[in-house]
Amino acid sequence: MDDGQASGHGDPELPRGVGVGQLGAVQGRGHLVEGEPHLGPAFDEFAHVEVATAKASSDAVFDAATPALDQFGEYAFIYEGSSPAHQTGRFYANHRRGLQLDPHSDAAMYPEVLTAQLPAWAPYQDHQRAAELPLVPPEIAYDRPFHLPHGQVRRFPPLIGPIVQYDAQMRQEEQANPRSFAVDRRALWASVVDAFFDANHVNRIFDPMLSMAAEGNLATTYFAHGDPSIRNDNFAWLIGHAEGPDDRGLHHVVVDLIRLWRPDQFAEHEIDFGHVFDEIHEDVLAFNPRQVSFDQFQAFAKVQDLRTKLSRSGLPGHCSVIELPHTRASNWRMADGLRQALGLGQVHCPPHRLLADELRFLREVGGRVDHPGSGPVQTNDIATCLMVVVHQLLGPSSTTAVEGRFSETVLRGMWPSSPNDRALFSELGGGRRRLRRARPGERRYPGGPRQL
Repeated sequence: MDDGQASGHGDPELPRGVGVGQLGAVQGRGHLVEGEPHLGPAFDEFAHVEVATAKASSDAVFDAATPALDQFGEYAFIYEGSSPAHQTGRFYANHRRGLQLDPHSDAAMYPEVLTAQLPAWAPYQDHQRAAELPLVPPEIAYDRPFHLPHGQVRRFPPLIGPIVQYDAQMRQEEQANPRSFAVDRRALWASVVDAFFDANHVNRIFDPMLSMAAEGNLATTYFAHGDPSIRNDNFAWLIGHAEGPDDRGLHHVVVDLIRLWRPDQFAEHEIDFGHVFDEIHEDVLAFNPRQVSFDQFQAFAKVQDLRTKLSRSGLPGHCSVIELPHTRASNWRMADGLRQALGLGQVHCPPHRLLADELRFLREVGGRVDHPGSGPVQTNDIATCLMVVVHQLLGPSSTTAVEGRFSETVLRGMWPSSPNDRALFSELGGGRRRLRRARPGERRYPGGPRQL
């Protein structure tokens, strides 16, 4: 996808900054400095420019590029070319900007932006017609002798064959690695780089035959989780239950209700916890979950108030209300548990656009799973609720049936040849017997290291 852009003076929508002479920052060679004027800076593989791989983000680099164009007025432009690596950063934002239409006239909102999204072989289709195409329009050629040798408009040289084509070798590469092929060759947008969840696994959890429920039934055990965050962020709430086992011995999680409260729905753009917990109280009365959990947050008094109300409500059975402390290890464990459940097809949910986007955009960053810091999706509140509920309903037993089948497999091996290996094999073959505890200076098994 290539995004060319021309800008003139006084355009309030276009950012301002430094020229192409400072593009060394993109390649990691140097730093951004106010530079001389430039007519047409070019950004190659611009979608891959981010703080993790360069000294500046794509937003910072782009914002630093446009003031150098001012002296050239309407003749200035910026060229951006890249594989559509992910839907975050300035490259994707500029692409979406070029596609915006006026809702009243269907005219382009930003006609100065031209965006083209093509697979790698598309520019070379009909290559045999290259010699028929003029280098410039005829009306321009007649004013420029270079383009009109011998009285004929100069044309492109003939091509022996296409430079890139979708052939048998390409098909093999696509079959071997369809995800990278879709981005690098077919120019299809990926959600994020190093997405934590497989997009196909995410898509199949949403069943159009399911719908959000208004109440539960006494024969079903429900679990609920709320992700309050802080007042200026979203407040998510999810209720689900488990069904099964199926033919494989696996249980499944069904999402019954998803609620989301946004700051812009309240006065002064702050979440009204009193209103939110009143609605949560009504949901708890309607579903009678076994457990309601919340992430640790500042509204501890509201959680205590909910406990008091439920203790006086006369619900059949006991509903515990707890706060979950989140650690790096527990967050990873719940995220990985959801990933396994999605891979085994154990999660089912009514269609929900924001949840689908949050799951697709989650990525692994520094050993933790988190949302991107830029782009169209910068939240993970509902996804976090789903992770917790799936963990509560399935827990460590989510893959027990599959692991049991592996444990039933009879494994055989060759008897080791060396005496040391045979001694170690005998020790390990003792089933649950532990190796003898060695004293200092001794070896736990022949050939092993001495105990310090």
